[in-house]
Amino acid sequence: MSGSRQLQRRGHRVAVEQVEASQRQRLIAAMAHVAAEQGRRAASVELVCERAGMSRRTFYDHFTDGEQCFVSAVGQAFDQLFAAINTAVGAEPQDWEDRACTTVAALIATLDRDRTLARLCVVEPHSGSAVALSIRHAAVHRLALVLAAGATVGDEGLRDAAARGAVGAILELATDPILAGESLQPIVAPALYTALAPFTGRRVASLRAADPPRISAMSVVAVAEPRVSAADQLLVTELTRQTVLYLLAHPEACNVEVARAIGVRHESQMSRHLVRLERAGVVTRRRAGRANAWRLSERGADAARVLRDEKPGNEPRLPGARGEVAR
Repeated sequence: MSGSRQLQRRGHRVAVEQVEASQRQRLIAAMAHVAAEQGRRAASVELVCERAGMSRRTFYDHFTDGEQCFVSAVGQAFDQLFAAINTAVGAEPQDWEDRACTTVAALIATLDRDRTLARLCVVEPHSGSAVALSIRHAAVHRLALVLAAGATVGDEGLRDAAARGAVGAILELATDPILAGESLQPIVAPALYTALAPFTGRRVASLRAADPPRISAMSVVAVAEPRVSAADQLLVTELTRQTVLYLLAHPEACNVEVARAIGVRHESQMSRHLVRLERAGVVTRRRAGRANAWRLSERGADAARVLRDEKPGNEPRLPGARGEVAR
């Protein structure tokens, strides 16, 4: 097999992997938002697919059932929560009290800023999902270790138990305002007191609760909205990017020309992809003999130009003239 053909197939494989990763993340994002808005029990596969703009067949290509997708969303939410706390605490050494206060304040600030994350971490694991609940329990234990690290207590067992109790109490304090859609700022002082009192005593805990740390703005989000893209909400995969860039340079190309140019092995796959883009208003077609001649709509052309400008030098390798197969 020639080197150019190997590169072409390797490029196609990478594009397929990117498409699949994008599809999976869009489904997880859709599950997160539907579960947060309507509750896990109402978050059916049908609603998730509708929110993601994808078919049930595609959903079951990635997940065995809705529960597996939900568990993935909960896991990602906790990953984002810990990332936010780590960002706030930073790498610089701190006094234990300062670090504990920053940890608690960052926990509450993140839950307050991202209500999808808040529902997934605090409320929805109790919806009947044993796996999601176990993820939450593990996260509570991890948060407790972060909170207690460096605290001077003679008995480590008592220290860890007190820290777990404090984290559980803080999440309980957050539950009602999360359910009511209210601000979590009123619970910052009680949460700080709850976290510190077992280790510092009531007087010090009261003083620290009266002067909570200020958490700088963080752009941590649980999971992005499922249809976001830089140029256009519909242009979210590498396959779509290469398709619209090719049609920008080669209007009136047929299915076979587009497929060969960007390394899609089966014409039927490209045909289905173009039909989806047509339904989305990105491309249009006309009959040219027995074939379809495709071109970008005005909307698709605008998005393609943005994509081209965003990724200079990354355009797919295109044939020199229509009908010439890339080698």
